[in-house]
Amino acid sequence: MKGLWFLAAVLLFSCAEPNAAADENKIQSLIKTGDWLKAEEAIRFQLQSDSSNIKLHILLADVLLKKENFSESFSYLEKARTLDSTNVEVNLKLSQFYLFLKKWDPAIARANDVLKVDRANAKAYFLKGMAFKDFGDTTKAVSNFQTSIEQDAAFYEAFIQLGLISAAKHDSSAIAYFNNALSVKPESSEALYGKAWFYQSHGKWNQALEFYQMIEPGQTHYFNAQYNSGYLFFNAKDYVNALKFFNEAAQHKIPKALYMTGLTFEAMGKSDSAQIYYRRCLSMDAGYAEAKKRLH
Repeated sequence: MKGLWFLAAVLLFSCAEPNAAADENKIQSLIKTGDWLKAEEAIRFQLQSDSSNIKLHILLADVLLKKENFSESFSYLEKARTLDSTNVEVNLKLSQFYLFLKKWDPAIARANDVLKVDRANAKAYFLKGMAFKDFGDTTKAVSNFQTSIEQDAAFYEAFIQLGLISAAKHDSSAIAYFNNALSVKPESSEALYGKAWFYQSHGKWNQALEFYQMIEPGQTHYFNAQYNSGYLFFNAKDYVNALKFFNEAAQHKIPKALYMTGLTFEAMGKSDSAQIYYRRCLSMDAGYAEAKKRLH
């Protein structure tokens, strides 16, 4: 890589090698600071004199992706692959792109290209697993996710996927997978929510509540965890706590939280308050059938 930058500098400017390194450092600095426009300009300028530089194609694809220019980002990865069809980084990125496009066969093909070069590449197995999962072949998905964690014992995303698949099958091994994910990321809302939902689905409400309440405000699953906690308290006829959690969930504009708040007030014999929340639910989701049925 360093030699290519040196050659480009000599041909263009008859400069010494440090100028090439300075150009590359400048691009990396622009990317690091999120100045995508200037980074793109700098990379395109370098490509004019070094059009066979695979790293530049990858960098430009990454910058274009950050700018949400998906089609051109994809095209630069394809150009990079024409320069070297065995490049691991290029094929991994293309596999991810094909997953995004829901094109399972080429996603698997590019991951397999990686494995021809690097049989122990955990990410390639993971991408194959995601393609098989999205396609509906959970057996092959599980096989690839398991191989992924065999190659990388700290592959968080693979543990999460294995946990989700196991939970959907009501297989208690889901808890072990979520625990493994938590050993990698102790505050993972995905893993905590997965464990809590598994316990809730199997009637272990106290354990479910324990893990729902470990999810912090601002985390991805926080408001759903609050809603589910409210639902568990409602079923236990603890209406005071149910209201507390439904009100918190409602802050995220969840119609069902407003509906359940109304239902809780109704269970407490507070019909007027219930009607207010049914109306609020319908103002957010005019088609919410259950709220319509209870509205006077």
